[in-house]
Amino acid sequence: MKRSADLRFYLLIALIVLVFSSNALLFFYYQQNKDNIKQNHIYELRKEFIITMSVYSDMADSIYHLHIDTPGIKRIFAQGVQTTDPAEKNIYRKRLLYTLNGLYRKLIGYNFRQLHFHEKNNRSFLRFHRPNKFGDDLTGIRYSVEFVNREKKYISGFEEGRIFNGYRFVYPLALKNEHIGSVEISVSMKTLIKQLSQLFDKEAQFIIQKEQVAEKVFKSEISNYIVWDIDDNYVLDRAVVQKCILEKRISDNDAFLIRKTLEKKSSKGNPFCLEISVDGASKVVTFLPIENFLGKKMAYVFSISDNTKLREHARSLYMISAALMLLLVLFIVFTVYYRVSQKKIEGMITYDFLTRALSRRAFFERLDAEFERYRRYRKPFSLIMLDIDHFKKINDKYGHTTGDLILSAIAEIITKSVRKTDHLGRYGGEEFIILLPETAAKDAVTVAENLRKVISEHNFHRAGTVTVSCGVVEIHPQFMSIDEFVNEADKKLYRAKDEGRNRVIA
Repeated sequence: MKRSADLRFYLLIALIVLVFSSNALLFFYYQQNKDNIKQNHIYELRKEFIITMSVYSDMADSIYHLHIDTPGIKRIFAQGVQTTDPAEKNIYRKRLLYTLNGLYRKLIGYNFRQLHFHEKNNRSFLRFHRPNKFGDDLTGIRYSVEFVNREKKYISGFEEGRIFNGYRFVYPLALKNEHIGSVEISVSMKTLIKQLSQLFDKEAQFIIQKEQVAEKVFKSEISNYIVWDIDDNYVLDRAVVQKCILEKRISDNDAFLIRKTLEKKSSKGNPFCLEISVDGASKVVTFLPIENFLGKKMAYVFSISDNTKLREHARSLYMISAALMLLLVLFIVFTVYYRVSQKKIEGMITYDFLTRALSRRAFFERLDAEFERYRRYRKPFSLIMLDIDHFKKINDKYGHTTGDLILSAIAEIITKSVRKTDHLGRYGGEEFIILLPETAAKDAVTVAENLRKVISEHNFHRAGTVTVSCGVVEIHPQFMSIDEFVNEADKKLYRAKDEGRNRVIA
């Protein structure tokens, strides 16, 4: 452990030295080369934009996991998706709208723009920002929706839509392991530009290629955009624009320079900086390309930065930047190390190393929670105590390696055979314990019999077939504690053993 800690320490020192040296070298070149100074403007704008985006990315993840990816919401959505009756589909659409309308209002309050559910065939199911616009096929229009419904994986990024553009966070939705569609939470460029301006105290604006808007946006929604005075190949989102930050503030020559540079750079989608005069003062205008999910550069975020003081105070500015970068690296290293370490520790505490079933401690924590739920709401639940028959003989005959393989295989069989809401724990050497929430004894017996049958029919290679005995017990007011409840299951198990094994006793 000490050697490992020393190694991490030396790696951290090496990383700090590397970052510091790289930034010092970068500072030197900044002083010598104007192009490097411009590259720094691009780097800063990109970093600031990413930081601004990350806030909303984290918020979107929390909203999805806490409020949308829930059985109740997914059940309503699934029923709406599965029905082919338009009237019935509309009932579920309204129910979903009613259920999540409060959440959507809060999203608006946090400057999110859209909450949009899509069916698995890529048809729009419910736009909270336009509830009456639904049923249109987004295939070929919204790559993000196609990707999530095809790959069943989360994706995020910028994309133009039928009504609005924005940064979209699109998540898959599944019910009972069946993909039912996807949901999008998106933030408008207006919000990102506003936050970027406020957080980093700079003017910023957003432009998008006119042809992209014409290709994708509903004709009835084209009025959401206006042509950019500087270059009519780009449009401005009316929601973003209070006034164009370059309108009537630059000369015709500088406007021409911007147009020509955009024409040259936009084909490759490269970022760039220009030194121009804004309101009579020397400024740097930095253009950062924004690409869609297909990697196509289709828009720009641009900002205005001071130029004269940048040159005068370059040394102090970049020293501060280096110090901030160093602190950031240290923080990232510490955070990553801490999280990985905690995850490993939690995994060791929670799961049995061999079978990946819950450890005895973790299982009893869940059992205790279920017991408390029963005491409060009288929700039934059952317990199955399962023991491998003649396991000592198996170990003696085939060795402990074979025994371990059998334990692991049986744990896997049980996990695949029970519900996601059920909990499997390793109780002892060859004993497993299964918690079945909201399950009566007769149903638990059915589960146990199924497990006994499946295990007895499984081929365990060298050991051939293996049987198990099970004790089943349902919670009852007579049980004053968890220990009494578990002991009763244990007694049922030993009755199964005494009566000849390979059986279920309840």
